Amino acid sequence: MMGRASTSHYCISAQSSIYFNEANTYAFAGNRFLMSLPEPRNPLTHHDVRSALQEIIEGKNVKRIQHDLRSDGRDFTEEFIEELTRRGYRPATVAMVDVKPGERVPAFYVDGGVAHFGWVFWEQFTSWKIRKLWGSVKKNVRGDWDIQIPSGKPATIYANPLLKIEMDIDHPPEF
Repeated sequence: MMGRASTSHYCISAQSSIYFNEANTYAFAGNRFLMSLPEPRNPLTHHDVRSALQEIIEGKNVKRIQHDLRSDGRDFTEEFIEELTRRGYRPATVAMVDVKPGERVPAFYVDGGVAHFGWVFWEQFTSWKIRKLWGSVKKNVRGDWDIQIPSGKPATIYANPLLKIEMDIDHPPEF
């Protein structure tokens, strides 16, 4: 959620814990500082928001799980989708994503101002029964994907097939 953090620094998402100053984006890992945080300027600039959204999409300094794109009455969903497009993510349904068994494609599902990160892949139940789906990296209490979108559902996801990687089809929950 974008707003003032208790340290008087701006944060775009309580779950992403990305903070800004004049020149850089700074991050926390839990309660541990990764970098010192100088006083920010006020208010956030377009560049600050884009930098934070880029951090969420790339997952380099912040874990790609689930990020609230709303704060203080402002919704950054449109900016997030624009940044996804700039980074090679394209709107598609699960059925439209080109992925073979043993591969996975990174994708975001954006719903109600929240960006959920996950993968499009084939889940194998037996040697002859598999299904294509998008599964969030956030797990439920049973250890299954918290959100699942099967290939027959018309929900829009934002996938980047250029970032396709191999996976162990026998153990998809382990990614």
